Amino acid sequence: MPKMVDVTLGFPAQNFFRDFVIGTEEIDEHCHFIVMIEKISRKKGVRANVSRAQCFYVKVVRLSRVHQALSAQKRSNALNKIDSMRLSLAYNAAKRENAVKVQGTNYCMSDLFFYPVALLAALAIIAGAALPGRDRLACGSVSGAGTNYQNVEVVGDDLCRMVAAGQSDIDRVMTGEEISSLIVTAGAGMLGDRPERNPHFRLAADLEQQFAGRRVRVTVEAKPTQPRGALAFEMNYSAGQEGNSGWQLFNLTPEYRPYSFVWNVPPREGTEQAIDYLSIRPIVPEGTRGVEIRSVRFERLPD
Repeated sequence: MPKMVDVTLGFPAQNFFRDFVIGTEEIDEHCHFIVMIEKISRKKGVRANVSRAQCFYVKVVRLSRVHQALSAQKRSNALNKIDSMRLSLAYNAAKRENAVKVQGTNYCMSDLFFYPVALLAALAIIAGAALPGRDRLACGSVSGAGTNYQNVEVVGDDLCRMVAAGQSDIDRVMTGEEISSLIVTAGAGMLGDRPERNPHFRLAADLEQQFAGRRVRVTVEAKPTQPRGALAFEMNYSAGQEGNSGWQLFNLTPEYRPYSFVWNVPPREGTEQAIDYLSIRPIVPEGTRGVEIRSVRFERLPD
């Protein structure tokens, strides 16, 4: 029977495994080291008895380290995948950017150029909105748009600028996708005397400035609607508190024809703007009547 010998490592087992086993990734080598002690001892006829505490600690450390190694490997694999994706994205982005530069299908603008360009664009928009004569809203006030103020015509899609104030209705007659005329209808006794409370075009600030103190001819192409057409219609050019032309009466013919009047627009004394109106309304003795308008023209006449 072999002699029983207690083999120890010469120092506390916990310090050994903490400082030596736990501090290295090579778990299997140190587990193999313990097994080798037993084999060598057996060859010498000595049964090595590594303490249970050491054997147990080896198993615990081994299982813990294997688990940590597996977890670390999973994390490493995940990080490698993320890094690979980042590299792929960066590579693809570089390829795309090079392709864009070569093909000229896009333009990459750096911050050094983007912000000044954006600022200039914003200032241009603000300046365009603030300058007189730049009222280009599709259905806003009538404006000369900085062009020829001797002859300003409202026709086609610009007819949408007419406002159905008071108890009136405005219907658009379309030719394809473009407005060809407006039908203005009202009931008997439904419209008041004030121009701005009747169907009207509002004049923008640039027209007010250009027409103030000048003679202006207003011409409207009109005809009765079918059915229930009006026999006559009225126009009134109002300059707000400065006065108005009064209601100008015109008898309608069955077909389109121009109807005109001339008014000396008073000089502008106040600072209020966009208060000039051209009102157009049908004469309605009874029931409902309508007038169809094809165009409106403002002419600034020479002194």
